Amino acid sequence: MNNKEPANQSSQEKCELLPENALNALVELSNLHFDTGNNIQAIKSLNELAQVQKQLYGHTHISLANTYKKMGICLANIKKLDDAIKCLRDAVIRYQTNSKATSEELIDTLCILASVYRKANKFSRARTCITQTHALIAESDTPSLMQIRTLEELAAITLAQNKYVHAKDAFIKVIKLKQEAFGNRHYECIDPLMQLGICYYSLHEFTEAEIVFTQAIEIINCSQNMGQTKLSEALEKLSGVYRKQSRFTEADFLEQAATEIIGRGIDLRLGILKDFGAGVAAQNNKHYDIAQSCYRQALNIIEQNRDKSPAERIPLLGRLLQIADLKKHKVQAISLASEIEDTTQEIFSQFGTKGYSAQIRLARLFRLTNRNLFADTCYYLAARFARNEKSSNIISIFEEHASLLELMGEHKEHQRMLKKIRRLLHTLHCKHLRRRTVGRIE
Repeated sequence: MNNKEPANQSSQEKCELLPENALNALVELSNLHFDTGNNIQAIKSLNELAQVQKQLYGHTHISLANTYKKMGICLANIKKLDDAIKCLRDAVIRYQTNSKATSEELIDTLCILASVYRKANKFSRARTCITQTHALIAESDTPSLMQIRTLEELAAITLAQNKYVHAKDAFIKVIKLKQEAFGNRHYECIDPLMQLGICYYSLHEFTEAEIVFTQAIEIINCSQNMGQTKLSEALEKLSGVYRKQSRFTEADFLEQAATEIIGRGIDLRLGILKDFGAGVAAQNNKHYDIAQSCYRQALNIIEQNRDKSPAERIPLLGRLLQIADLKKHKVQAISLASEIEDTTQEIFSQFGTKGYSAQIRLARLFRLTNRNLFADTCYYLAARFARNEKSSNIISIFEEHASLLELMGEHKEHQRMLKKIRRLLHTLHCKHLRRRTVGRIE
């Protein structure tokens, strides 16, 4: 018996010292796992942290509320929804009973709990959480961003219940509020735009769904805060809309791009883009022979890969055509233009689309898949074919091309081209106005 007493004393001393020594390390470790999305490890370290916090501060301390909240988020991420609900409810109780807790912390946790209830198909409980947040917002000086968040979660609950018309109206309101708060092209607008697109799709309003998904993709492409998974998801949604519209070629193009973005085929795509980029750089510096060599090399990569879509041949041939136009090699230019037309007809054979309208379609597809240099070349081809066809749509082509160049940054070559297009637009608008004035006089 006497031998056991010292052992018990030393273990008690160890337990007393452990919380103080371990607390800071566990906080740092759990934050690291949580911030990097390592949910399994985060749960383990947060569980250990909770035990230490209980020993140090008791069971009702606010630090436990923060820990349980993070643990609930991690559990929800790995689809353990019942466990997540338990942790988040524990967090809510501690926020409600602690005078140091702010209303923002409680509202934020209630919104997360509502989201988990929604994913668990417990819609009445989710709505109860949202009702609580509305009451808290009404009686406090909570920022308007919290109000937007609760409205967005309520819209998501409505969508999950398949009430598409009501959900559509709710998401339109959320998007408008977010655009007013953050700006039209802020990444905060992506999720409600995607949800609105799902509403339109479910209501068979495919034209509206296409517009909304396209807006979301353009914001993703401009944003540095969004990962490749989000772009891949958005491209797949839009490809589904194209299939409903019987636009199978465009749907296949986007599905292939979505697959490449998440890994498969990425090495091949990078090889083509690398040679294309090197060619553009050489062309901008008027090293035309080097540029032509780079474009031909990229074309060889495509031809050696039988599964590759012929769509990527168009911008490469277009760049070779640009050089032929610059060097005034008319025979070569005619041959390349003919090859471009044949390849375009092969791509859009089911529609009979050709000429400038086919190039505009390709330009838009390349923009959606974040291949702006390809899109830039297709707009050049669209304008060239439109001039040859004497089409009145040349103004809209130039306007689209200008909007792309504005997104492509401050590279001097893009700025030079943008200025040139704006001058052409000004001239064309003046001519158009003059014709309308003469027509009225007559």
